[in-house]
Amino acid sequence: MSRPFFISLGLVLLALGLSWAQEAPFVITSDTLTARPEQGEALFEGNVMAQRADTTLRAQRMLVRYSPSGGVSYILAEGRVRLVRGALVVVAGRAEFFAEEEKVVFTQEPRATEADTVITGSEIIYLLREGRTLVKDSKVFIKGGGGEAAYP
Repeated sequence: MSRPFFISLGLVLLALGLSWAQEAPFVITSDTLTARPEQGEALFEGNVMAQRADTTLRAQRMLVRYSPSGGVSYILAEGRVRLVRGALVVVAGRAEFFAEEEKVVFTQEPRATEADTVITGSEIIYLLREGRTLVKDSKVFIKGGGGEAAYP
């Protein structure tokens, strides 16, 4: 049975590139939680779901590293990673957030879908501070006109 873990991690919001208000509750549920305060880590395993406002991040495992002040410094999500925010869906085998660089990196067959557009590559990198997205080895599929697009 999943147990909710309520946590106030303002930078997790930034990690996902979201404009959530810091007052909104952030909830992580998982089958198990292993807190390692001496190492500044929390490990969530099994059916992990992080939710805040209109955004949901799912994975089989999520490691959150935090500083002594409580701010998040690093997040690693692994295993069927799925980020959903409105019409945007990003899936990958792995996602990493680097707080200092304000960067999120999706790897292991990442795919971003929004409306009639699908973007794939070996890496999808969101540079939050710059508001840019970089895609290595990119392929973009756009459904348009009267034909059907063959999405991956």
